[in-house]
Amino acid sequence: MMQDEMDAAMVRAINDIGHLIGARTIAEFVESDKILERLARLGVDYGQGHFISTPRPIEELFKPERRKPSLSLINS
Repeated sequence: MMQDEMDAAMVRAINDIGHLIGARTIAEFVESDKILERLARLGVDYGQGHFISTPRPIEELFKPERRKPSLSLINS
């Protein structure tokens, strides 16, 4: 999509059709900040790929997050 305008046109068209039918769109293979920026300019709703996060087991997504105390809590 970054080197081929035909690919960018296809992403734009698929995104437009998705929005026309009331769907939210997700782009795969977001591998750089430049791709993410271009997708945002095209109006794509979501992205997934190594630039956003590396693959992890699904169990990790649902583990309670351990929070470290923040300085504002320690100093209050």
